[in-house]
Amino acid sequence: MNISWIAIGAFFKKAWVWLKEYWQLPFLIAYTLIMWVFFRSKANNAIEILETTKDSYKKQIEAIDGAHKEEIAKRNAIIEEYTKIIEAIEKEYDLEKKALETKKKKEVKKLVEENIEDPKALAEMISEEFGFNYTGTE
Repeated sequence: MNISWIAIGAFFKKAWVWLKEYWQLPFLIAYTLIMWVFFRSKANNAIEILETTKDSYKKQIEAIDGAHKEEIAKRNAIIEEYTKIIEAIEKEYDLEKKALETKKKKEVKKLVEENIEDPKALAEMISEEFGFNYTGTE
């Protein structure tokens, strides 16, 4: 029985020396356990708050993405409408330009036929009709 008390005493002496040398480790373990017991209910609340924040963040991102997609769709519709209007205007312009050119050709032909005998009068009429400056060369 003496041997076991001697062994136990030696163990405690060694433990005491180790504890004096490395006291930070047991202190840190004890501190961690105390904090865990004290704050574990608050940790669950913090986790719930983090999850709620995460859900709110996801909803905000989805709302932003939805608004962005809607803006892109509206922009594309406006661009498409703009393109159609421009094409219609260009077609109308081309038709009117051709009609005007045809009309001018007919008028010039008519003037030439009416004044074939008097080139000077023809030149003056063409300059008046179409805005040219006739200087007359003799």
